Amino acid sequence: MDEGTLNDLLECSVCLERLDTSSKVLPCQHTFCKKCLEEIVEKHKELRCPECRVLVQAKVEDLPPNVLLMRILEGMKNAGNPVLKKVHRANRSPNRIQSNPTTYPATPIHHQHGTPDHRTTSNKHQNLQIAPHQPYAIAAYDYTSREAGSELQKRRCDHLKEKDR
Repeated sequence: MDEGTLNDLLECSVCLERLDTSSKVLPCQHTFCKKCLEEIVEKHKELRCPECRVLVQAKVEDLPPNVLLMRILEGMKNAGNPVLKKVHRANRSPNRIQSNPTTYPATPIHHQHGTPDHRTTSNKHQNLQIAPHQPYAIAAYDYTSREAGSELQKRRCDHLKEKDR
C-alpha cells in the first residue's frame, strides 16, 4: 500500500489529521477524531455524522472506539512499517498542507460463488475484482438538504457516488 492511500484511510475527513486510538466510530460506521466530534456538538448542539448526516443520539464519550482502526495502528506500529513512520513524521508538522488531491479506493465487487449464503462458501474473496465506478454506498433513507442553494436530494436506495460528497 502506498503512502497516499494509507494517509487517506487513516485521516479524519473533517480536520484531515491522522486518526488515533481516541477516534470514535458512529452508529453509521464512519470514524472521526474525538476532538472534531466534540467541536460539532459544541457548535450545533447535536451530533450528525459529517459524512452521511445521520443524527447520533449518544454522547461523544459514550461512542465506541474503532476497534479495526486500533488493530491496524497497533499492527503497523509493531511491524515497524516504514510508511507509517513517514506518515507519523508528516502529521507531526503543525502546518501540514496536503499537496496531493484526495483519492478514493475503487469499490470491490464480489462474484457470486453459486451459494445463497457466503458463510457456506470457502475462500469467499478468491474472485475479487476492482470496479472503479461503482457506487460508494446506497442511501438508507430519504434526504433533502436544508442548506440554501443546495440541490442535494436523495431517495432511499439511491446510489451515492463521489460527486455526491
